[in-house]
Amino acid sequence: PPRSTLFPYTTLFRSLILILLTAALTSHANAQLRYPPETKNAALRYWIAFAEMKDLPADKATQDLLEQTLSAQALWDEKKIAPILDANKFAIDIMQRATKLPDCDWGLEYTQGPSASIAYAPRARALSRLNTLEGMRQLAAGNTQAATDTWLAGVRFSQDLARGGSLIFTLMAKSALLANLRTLNLAAANGQLTAAERQQVTAALRARSEE
Repeated sequence: PPRSTLFPYTTLFRSLILILLTAALTSHANAQLRYPPETKNAALRYWIAFAEMKDLPADKATQDLLEQTLSAQALWDEKKIAPILDANKFAIDIMQRATKLPDCDWGLEYTQGPSASIAYAPRARALSRLNTLEGMRQLAAGNTQAATDTWLAGVRFSQDLARGGSLIFTLMAKSALLANLRTLNLAAANGQLTAAERQQVTAALRARSEE
C-alpha cells in the first residue's frame, strides 16, 4: 500500500504503545507509593510505638495495682487494668510487630558518652510492662496462644533493649526479660499452656540464646 496509507496506522500504533507504557509506569509508581520498602530496623518501629503511647495513670493506687499484678501479688483486675491496655493497644501492636524484624539500631550518639540522650528509656520500660500485662489479660481470657506470643514478643523486645549499649538499658532489658519469663513459667507450671505452646516457648528461648 502507498506510504501515505500506512502512516496514520503507524502513528496510531505508536500512540497506543505510549499510552500502555505510561499506564504501566504510573501503576508501578503508585504501587511504590502505597507500599514503600519496609525497614529491617526494629528500633524505628519502637520509636513510633513510644510516640503512640498514652500516659499511664499517675495515682498511687493504680501504680501499686500494676506493680502487684506484674509481680503476681494481685489477681487480674479486668475492670481497672483493661482501659489502660485498650488505650495503648495500638502502641503494643506496633512493638510486637517490630520484634519480628532482624536488626535493632537505636541510633544513639555513642560519641557523646554519658551525655548521649536516652530520653526514650522511661517509655521503653513502660511499654515493656504494658506488653507483659497484655499477655496476662489474654491468659485471663483463656487465650493462651495469644498470651504466649505476647510474652515471647516481650522477650525479643528485652533483647533489643539490651542493644542500647549502656548500663541502664542492660538493667531495663533484664527486668523486662525476667517479667516475661516469670509469667511464662508460671502459666506453664499452672498447666495453662498446651504442650504445643510449651514447645514453642522452649524453641523460641533456645533460638534466642544461640543468637
